[in-house]
Amino acid sequence: MIKTIAMYLPQYHRTPENDEWWGEGFTDWVAVKGASPLFPGHEQPKIPFDENYYDLMDKHTMQWQAELMHEYGIDGMCIYHYWFKDGRQILEKPVENLLKWKDIDMPFCFCWANETWARSWSNISGTVNAWADNFEQGSKLDDNGVLLLQDYGGSAEWEKHFAYLLKFFCDDRYIKIDAKPVIVIYRVDDIDCISDMICLWRKLAKENGFPDIYVIGGECRSNLKGIIDGQLYRQPARTMVRLGGNKANGNSAPKRYDYEMFCDDLLRVQSEYDIMPYFCGITGFDSTPRKGKNGVVLEKNSPEIFGEMMYRLMEKSASYGSDIVFVNAWNEWGEGMYLEPDTKHKYRYLEELSQSKKAFQNSQKEKATQADGSKLLKDAYNEYRKLFDNYQRANKNIQILFKWMEHISNGESLSIFIESRGWKDFAIYGYGVLGKLLCTNLMNSGYKPAYIIENTTVQAMDDEIRIVSHSEALENVDGIIVTAVSDYEGIKDRLLEGGFSGSIISAKDIVL
Repeated sequence: MIKTIAMYLPQYHRTPENDEWWGEGFTDWVAVKGASPLFPGHEQPKIPFDENYYDLMDKHTMQWQAELMHEYGIDGMCIYHYWFKDGRQILEKPVENLLKWKDIDMPFCFCWANETWARSWSNISGTVNAWADNFEQGSKLDDNGVLLLQDYGGSAEWEKHFAYLLKFFCDDRYIKIDAKPVIVIYRVDDIDCISDMICLWRKLAKENGFPDIYVIGGECRSNLKGIIDGQLYRQPARTMVRLGGNKANGNSAPKRYDYEMFCDDLLRVQSEYDIMPYFCGITGFDSTPRKGKNGVVLEKNSPEIFGEMMYRLMEKSASYGSDIVFVNAWNEWGEGMYLEPDTKHKYRYLEELSQSKKAFQNSQKEKATQADGSKLLKDAYNEYRKLFDNYQRANKNIQILFKWMEHISNGESLSIFIESRGWKDFAIYGYGVLGKLLCTNLMNSGYKPAYIIENTTVQAMDDEIRIVSHSEALENVDGIIVTAVSDYEGIKDRLLEGGFSGSIISAKDIVL
């Protein structure tokens, strides 16, 4: 069963750090509200539906988000987690509140966003400007512009980090794979000590009652097989690198890509290493609220293109045996990536994701049914082939039965038998190999029996089909097909004596 997990930004609440760095009361909503068009056709600002500029410290907000995700079939949130040098944290309050609010049904896991935060003018490599070039106020901190330094320390620091994560791992809502708590690491290749750190975390997980942890690495640029369990092809970063990067065009205007072209290229990404791949779709991208003219924009995005892309990503994931598809994002409003409703599209992105998921699951069920029917056909053909080889001269009914099996094995549908007689409803007598085969063949053509006459201990392949015993009074249907070929005449007599008034047909009549 495919699952969809949305990336989730826990930034929409006031923090002392944001007050100091970007101005009093700053959250990403400030950047979102202050955005403006930078070229003709540029759709800014993005406005939440009903102008819902929420505060994540309000319990009702997270309750609303949880109800919305369930309504549209989203299986969980992958919440960004920030853990810097010496265990320094930021933006941790929403998920800590969620841990306390047990009545909010929001399945979740963590994505450790392991990057140093620095101001936009910093010359320190491997950093991320925390929120917005547009809100720089100059250097008020140390000379290198570092806001929060990402440093991994040693085993003592790793144990401290795991002890913090453990209380979340133990929550029933925390997402697990094979009972292993899932943790995504945003830039796994940046961690020089990754092997030793994960080895210790696995040991600590087992000591605390888990079979292991399940580590999904993002931005994998090397083969970490044996260290991590999965690799996340995180978008849009992955495809932007392929298309020419995420840097703006000089100082004059944002860099622009066509959304549909971007999605087509995104779908071409293939697994590079022998590690379980996890693919990621995007609702759109526009970082100009944070970066201004230095931002990047995906143009002409639409719910319909998004829905088609997600369906194809689900198919792609299934081809690798992967049953989770990530979506970027639930609420990255400052980068134009959000499933939450806005004033332009309202709930359309959520609706398209829900429809894509349902369509994919239905296609998988249909494939499974066809596979079951093919196996049943093969088993039945082999069984009756042996009977034919051994007894073809002894029993005319077996010869007729084998001819029928040949028709089916050639792909011919038995529905023509029902259609030619104008039957509106029918039943099947006998639910052995032949009865199951007949039922499967007719159901694949849109004809479901009203009931099956067999021992009541038998389970039908479709729970909606009733099984009635030989001794029960039968409701009237247009006809009954008897699959017990060798005893057809005796069965027919018993059915007539029991008061059945419809047609009673032997399996051999289907061949004639």
